Amino acid sequence: MTCIVGIEHKGKVWMGGDSAGTNSIMNQTIRDDKKVFINGDFIIGFCGSFRMGQLLNYTLKPPVHPEGKLDMEYMVGDFMDAVKKCLDVGEKGLEPNFLCGYRGKLYEIEGDYQVGIPKNGFAAIGSGGDLATGSMHASKKVRSPKKRILAALEAAEAGNAAVRAPFIILNK
Repeated sequence: MTCIVGIEHKGKVWMGGDSAGTNSIMNQTIRDDKKVFINGDFIIGFCGSFRMGQLLNYTLKPPVHPEGKLDMEYMVGDFMDAVKKCLDVGEKGLEPNFLCGYRGKLYEIEGDYQVGIPKNGFAAIGSGGDLATGSMHASKKVRSPKKRILAALEAAEAGNAAVRAPFIILNK
């Protein structure tokens, strides 16, 4: 249970996330390991299993992007194959649920390994995702992606018991 927010802005992807580790009976720990991180050319923010996030951060080796291959073709094929292998080797049964920034584009990866591209240039996932999405929509005229993400995470924290500061905001 968490909130991850991503936005495309001027050729970069900005992403923010909370720091709560919350179980199914709402016991909560503020974690020092981050839900948003950079792995090579990728910025990734995950929700769900911390094990999945740890594997994506420390063991995923993103493959080289073949020259001439479209970004979406690479993401759906080469990159997702590497993610599947990473998660399958690290822990059977983990389903991906993360936002990913690559080459200035935001992608949403869901449990069946589908790769989505949000048409509006932003997305929010996790238990606080709906609140954050509303905030992102309402702040369209705010120029600073960092301010928009922070406001979205604060809205999620205010309305969802499983979202807590401190918030981590990075860009790539």
